[in-house]
Amino acid sequence: MKERIHWIDVFKGILIIMVVIHHTPFNVSGAFPLWGYECWNSLIVACFMPAFFVVTGYCTNFNICFGQFLWKNIKTILIPCFCLYYFNHWLQDIKNLCFDEGSWVTWSHFFSPGIRTFFKEGGYYWFLSSLFLSKIIFYLISRYIRGMWYQVFSTLFLVIIGIVCAEQGLGKNFFYWQHAFALTIFLPVGIFLKVYHQTIERFVWIFIVAYFFYSILIFVS
Repeated sequence: MKERIHWIDVFKGILIIMVVIHHTPFNVSGAFPLWGYECWNSLIVACFMPAFFVVTGYCTNFNICFGQFLWKNIKTILIPCFCLYYFNHWLQDIKNLCFDEGSWVTWSHFFSPGIRTFFKEGGYYWFLSSLFLSKIIFYLISRYIRGMWYQVFSTLFLVIIGIVCAEQGLGKNFFYWQHAFALTIFLPVGIFLKVYHQTIERFVWIFIVAYFFYSILIFVS
């Protein structure tokens, strides 16, 4: 049995709390004011998603066969994403039946979303969809491009493509591939930390440097 790394669990917990804090004002629809929300939210929203990808890179084993890697990510990302999509659809139908005019909701409509609809809508939850794509993308990069720095430069090129396409509206963002392109660069950061066993201080500096260049690209675009 693999030994569990507790600081990673703590770090993920902190990031999840940041995600909840970020989304709370949208869910309560202005029911209560949060002092200084615009200021501190702009600080946390720019870091928790890249940090999730850094942790993902740290925890992911890319040295397995592609079929095994693909199926593992389908089980752990796509299937949960589909279940959440279906559950959200049910909750919306129940809300329409209980609180709105829901006479149009039938049993066939209640069970209508399927796998085809899920893929047609492009995954529904952008974070899970882009996470799945980014892991597949970097797996292929790590297989066909040797050398950590060459891999980093390759992902940096993807960042530019993803941001430019998103800003210019070039192509449909199917399955949130533009998000995946922009965030894939953080996967090798996590791998670097795992391979070279960096200290916490070096981890912080590496993440700051990576995020600094990432922020410049977003600002310029």
